[in-house]
Amino acid sequence: MRFSFFLNLTLATVGLAAVTATGASAQTARLRGAIVSANASVLEVRTREGATVNVQLAPNVTVGRRVRAEASQIKPNDYVGVAAVPGTGETLKAVEIFIFPAAMRGTGEGHRAWDLLPESTMTNATMAETVDTSDGKAMKLTYKGGEKTIALTPDTKVFTFAQGSAENLVPGRQVTLNAEQKGDQVTTARVTVDDP
Repeated sequence: MRFSFFLNLTLATVGLAAVTATGASAQTARLRGAIVSANASVLEVRTREGATVNVQLAPNVTVGRRVRAEASQIKPNDYVGVAAVPGTGETLKAVEIFIFPAAMRGTGEGHRAWDLLPESTMTNATMAETVDTSDGKAMKLTYKGGEKTIALTPDTKVFTFAQGSAENLVPGRQVTLNAEQKGDQVTTARVTVDDP
């Protein structure tokens, strides 16, 4: 099985909620959970709700690592994806920040509702500058058609991406993936795994 660098962002959503119909009986879904077991063809994942899903891995499945980083690594003009919840006034509070590789600038640009947490949103945008708010230090993010101010907190997690391999798919690791569900069968060609 060939494993290579995964440069497609697969941010987490809950369970196996279908997001796009891809055929008469197939749907694209996003899955988040912890690895129970893994072999060359099947990844067993336990979702946050406690369900266990056996995911069939495509022969050319790609694997990437979500690597912890520091907020200090985020520089003006970086392209980021920020999962956030409501803060004070118009300011949001960052839950997770993903620093995109330069090659992925523009991916999913904009602001939208997100289901990582209740009332959470996702903003994929350029970090224009840091500002001071009543919630502390914040980032001003700009995207086509708008901008958002998102505060950083001590609990905000920051991630970058790195190359992954089959060796990273070990029990206990958190994974996110896009999958195709057809009947009872779930398959994927892309997996992102969190570093420990």
